[in-house]
Amino acid sequence: MTLEQYYRKYRRKGWLAHRAIHAARTLVEWDKHEGMDVKLDIEPDDIVDMDDLKGDCFNPKYVDHISPNRLKRQEKEFEQRVYDEGVWGIVARVKCEHCGKWHVAASVWGFVGSDVEGSGYDIDIMSEALDEMRGTT
Repeated sequence: MTLEQYYRKYRRKGWLAHRAIHAARTLVEWDKHEGMDVKLDIEPDDIVDMDDLKGDCFNPKYVDHISPNRLKRQEKEFEQRVYDEGVWGIVARVKCEHCGKWHVAASVWGFVGSDVEGSGYDIDIMSEALDEMRGTT
């Protein structure tokens, strides 16, 4: 995709202009280097803790705009989704120009199913990996 196509894609999703252009620039550069100098892997989050995942999202003390019964239903649905779809992390890797081995440049964990898509976290770790690849970190 072109810079303009990526930009429009993220603006259509409701992203602010400065975030959309950052995403577009990152993705255009990523496309040039993907597989040769940088790569993104999706890996299972094997050490996930359900309480950490939920945080206070289902605590009626903090979520007072939803009835406790509905909140409890949503919590059960979330737990089922975790069970059905799993929890994942995204890992950006950079290839060492000297030894040719891949090393982790950035990662983020705790995404249920495909929630990472469109979250912005993928763009952020791609950007970090590109910075490392260029030696600007």
